[in-house]
Amino acid sequence: MLLIQGARMSDMPLAAKAPIRRDRNGIQVIARAAEILRALEGAVDGVGVGELASRVKLSRTTVDRIVAALSKEELLIPAARKASVKLGPALIRLGTSAQISVDQVAKPVMEALSLALNETVELSILGNGTAVVIQQITAAHRLQAVSAVGESFPLHCSASGKALLALLNADQLVRHLKHALTERLFDNAQLETELEQVRQEQVAWDFEEHQIGVCALATAFLDLQGYAYALSIPVPTARFREKMLELSPPLLAARESLLRLVSGRART
Repeated sequence: MLLIQGARMSDMPLAAKAPIRRDRNGIQVIARAAEILRALEGAVDGVGVGELASRVKLSRTTVDRIVAALSKEELLIPAARKASVKLGPALIRLGTSAQISVDQVAKPVMEALSLALNETVELSILGNGTAVVIQQITAAHRLQAVSAVGESFPLHCSASGKALLALLNADQLVRHLKHALTERLFDNAQLETELEQVRQEQVAWDFEEHQIGVCALATAFLDLQGYAYALSIPVPTARFREKMLELSPPLLAARESLLRLVSGRART
């Protein structure tokens, strides 16, 4: 056996120590810059440098130095308020280049959820008065509830639809439910009561309302561009009753994972 004793840091020449220190310092500066950028998210009127230093818990001198460097690259620009800054146009250009396909980003999360529950998982997007399936992971059960990618579901009586409706304001609700309202396909007061419950619990249910023999639950979220998506688990009624209580926690956990992926943070 060959025993090799490593040299002590104190025995190394200064030139050998310096790159390690510089690398660590560089990583720390990048992390601090990212923290400053995140602290300015949503601050359309800008934030004063002193307040910014307080938010990120760094010295004013350090923040001044990082702000100056970010401003030089147009990642930050001066705001109307004196000695304030806000996010700059370079971030818009970077964001445009980094646009993501939510259905592809969601696929690994959906696969993990389907595998854990052994049920089909679907991702839908809010269309013009419908919920449109854009991604699906099929389970291995012989008896399955399966839709086709591209298939549309009514908003007022499907789990995905109701989860999506719960994200909308009053004007948007009327616009998306215009056809169903005209045809008097549902009780508006009852639906609003149900949507309020969905907003509180983040889960919508469909007990054979849309299709006999199939039940479902769904949760919804918005991406950074404001598009609404619903993640749902359709289950044959014969299996749904015995499994329904164990389905919602993993579904909500998957929603949080998707929110982190598509927006960089979890939302309620």
